[in-house]
Amino acid sequence: MGLIMGQIYPSDKASENFRYYEFACKCGVCAFTGIHIDQRVIALAQKIRTALGRSLKVNSACRCKVHNMAEGGSPYSKHLKASGFVAIDLDITKSTERAIATEIALAMGASVIPYKTFMHFDFRDGPKKLIML
Repeated sequence: MGLIMGQIYPSDKASENFRYYEFACKCGVCAFTGIHIDQRVIALAQKIRTALGRSLKVNSACRCKVHNMAEGGSPYSKHLKASGFVAIDLDITKSTERAIATEIALAMGASVIPYKTFMHFDFRDGPKKLIML
């Protein structure tokens, strides 16, 4: 953690294996540096990473409205500040790893949407869901 009055910096550790900048908006312009991400998202990413025993690429977490539009995201995306930055997309493609990640996410109260090249997890209001496309 940063040394000035408890300030958190993007390079600080968010968990054992993740730093806040990994959760930052990928636009490279906005101020969403990753320190705004919901702590449940960090805990979920870490738990999945630990269970899989390998590093994970964060494809997307925090997004500004402009970047969300560029990604084709919903105006109500859980990646947005208005939703509380409660979503993450992780690079998980192997079926065995997907099964493990899904089990962990549902147990932690997250919803899961498996896409062809990544998995989306979010902490939406209401019951947790496994949404198959």
